[in-house]
Amino acid sequence: KIDVAGFSFGGRVAMAAASLQPNRIRRLYLTGVSAERDPLANVILASWKEILGVNTYNSEDSDGYDKEKESYYDEECDPEVHTSRCTARLRSFAWSIILQTYSEFFLAKSGPNRVQTWVDGVCRYNTEEGLRALLMQTHGH
Repeated sequence: KIDVAGFSFGGRVAMAAASLQPNRIRRLYLTGVSAERDPLANVILASWKEILGVNTYNSEDSDGYDKEKESYYDEECDPEVHTSRCTARLRSFAWSIILQTYSEFFLAKSGPNRVQTWVDGVCRYNTEEGLRALLMQTHGH
C-alpha cells in the first residue's frame, strides 16, 4: 500500500484514485480541496471542458450543466497521429491551467522559459482523452 498526497486538483485526483483502488492506498494527505466551488471556479472548469472538447453547457439548466447531455464536440483525437488540432487543444489546455492555477507573481518569478517548459511537459506526458477522463472523473459535477 502507498500513501498519496494531493493539493487542489491533485487532491481530487488522489481521492478518485483512492475510490477506484482502495486496497492499494494506505493513507491520503489532502490540502486545498474544497467541498464547494465558487462561481469563478465553475467558469474555469467550464473553460477547461470547452478546451478539451466536452460539451457541458445547457442554457435551461440553472448552473449550466446537464450530465445527461454531456458529449464530446469532436471525434477522439488519435494520440499516435497527434494532429495539429489535437496539439493545439492540448497546448491551449496547458496554458489555461497554468494561467488559472499560478499567481502573476509566481509566473513572473518563474520566467517565460520555465513556463514554456511546463506547457511542453503537459503536452508531452498527457493525452486529450486522458485529461478529459481525469477532469470528468474528478470534476464531473
